[in-house]
Amino acid sequence: MVYVNCIILLMCYAAEPYLWIKSMSLLPRRFEKRMYYVMAAAGYYIAALLKQYICFTQQNNTIDSILSVAMIAYIIGISLVLFKEKLYKCLLGLGLFGFTISCVESLLLAILVYVAKIPIVQIMSFGRINALSTLLSRILLFPAFYFVFFHNNGRIIGVLRHRKENLAFLVTSWFFTVLISMIVRHADLSYSTDLIVLILLAQVVLLLNVFYVISLIGKKDMELVEAEERINELNRIMELTTKLKQLEHDMNTHVAIIGNLVHNRCYTELENYINSIFKDIKIASSICTLPDHAISMMINDLIMKASQKKILFERHLMIEEFYIESKDVCGIISNMVNNAIEATEKLEQERRYISLDIYPAKDGYYITCMNPYDTPVKYFHTTKKKKEEHGLGLGIIKMLTEKNGGVMQIIPNDYNWFEITSFIPVPQTEKSGAKEEKNSIL
Repeated sequence: MVYVNCIILLMCYAAEPYLWIKSMSLLPRRFEKRMYYVMAAAGYYIAALLKQYICFTQQNNTIDSILSVAMIAYIIGISLVLFKEKLYKCLLGLGLFGFTISCVESLLLAILVYVAKIPIVQIMSFGRINALSTLLSRILLFPAFYFVFFHNNGRIIGVLRHRKENLAFLVTSWFFTVLISMIVRHADLSYSTDLIVLILLAQVVLLLNVFYVISLIGKKDMELVEAEERINELNRIMELTTKLKQLEHDMNTHVAIIGNLVHNRCYTELENYINSIFKDIKIASSICTLPDHAISMMINDLIMKASQKKILFERHLMIEEFYIESKDVCGIISNMVNNAIEATEKLEQERRYISLDIYPAKDGYYITCMNPYDTPVKYFHTTKKKKEEHGLGLGIIKMLTEKNGGVMQIIPNDYNWFEITSFIPVPQTEKSGAKEEKNSIL
C-alpha cells in the first residue's frame, strides 16, 4: 500500500509544474525551444518532491519554511527568464497561480474536515488519506485553472494583468498560503483545527471580495474612458461642423473673388486661390450629417479613422430614420467598419477600400459593409493580438441585429470580397405613423 501511495503522490506532484508553465504561457515566450520549459517544470517537480519528502520524514519547521521560500524564489526567477513581459505582469500571473491553488486546497480541506470528519493531522500525514486527498485536489485544479486562465480566451487573467493594484493582494495570497501550510503540517503549531480552517476560508473570501471591488473600479474606469472618447469625438465633429458653417458663410465671398480673378485673367492667382480653399471643400464633403447626432458622430469618427490609415471609405446612406436605439445602430455599424478597417489596412494601397451602404427595403432596411481581404475569414474568432481586450465583433453584430428582430448574413465570394449585411425590420406601427405624418405634411 505504501508503494501505491508513493506512485499516486509522484503523479500528483507533476500537476503543479505543468499548470505553472501552461498558465504562464499566456505571456509571450522568450525562447522557441520547448525543452527549456520542460526543464523548468522538471526543476519545480524535483523541488516539490524534495520538500514533501523532508516534510513527511523530518517534521522540521525551519527546513520546511526555507524550502517553501526557495521554491517561490525559483518559480519567480525562472518565470522572468522564460517569459518576456514586465515584472509586475509576471508577478500577477504567479500570484494568481498561487491564489488558485490556495482556493482549491482550502475549500477541499474544509470539506474533508467538516463534511467527511477527517482529522487535519491525518490529512497532512503520509498515508492513504493524504494520497487520495492530494489526488482529488489535483483533479480539481484543472477545471479551476481552465476557468481562471483560459476561459473566454483568458479574459480574467487579461483584465487582472492590466491593474497593478492587484499585485499586493496576490502576493499576500502567497504569504497566507505559505503561513497556513506551515501551521497545518506541524502538530506543535496546530492548536485548533477549526481556527486553521476558518483562517483559510477567510483568506479566500477576503481576496475574492478584493477582486470584486477592483472589478467594480475597473468598470468605472472603462466608463470614464468611454466618456472621454465620446467627448473627443464630439470635439472633432464640432470642429468639422464649424468649418462647414464657415465655408457656407464665406461661399459668396469665394464666388466673388473667383469671378474677379477670371474677369481680370489672373489665372495663376486663381489656381492658387482655388487650391487654398480646396482642402476646406474636401473636408466639408466628407462630413456625415444625419438627424441622429450620435450616429453622425460615430460615422464621422470612422471616416477620420479610415482616412488616417489611407483607406477609401465610401458611404451610401439612403435613410434617415432607423427606428431602433441609436446605440444599437452605432454598435452594428462600428463593428462592421472597424473589422473592415482592420482587414483592409493590411492590403496594398490600391486595394484599401470599404463600402458602407444603408438602404431601404420592403418592411425594413439593410446595413451592408463590404471590403476586400487576402486570408479566409474565421467567423466569430478575433484575430487581434490582445484577445483579452477585444470582443468578437461579428458576434456583437449578430446579437444586436437579432435583438431588434433582424437577421445577419455573411457573404464572402470567390473574388476575395467580404460582405456582411444586417436586415433591420421596421415595425408596422412605425411605418404607418411615418406615412400619416408625411401625408399630413403634404
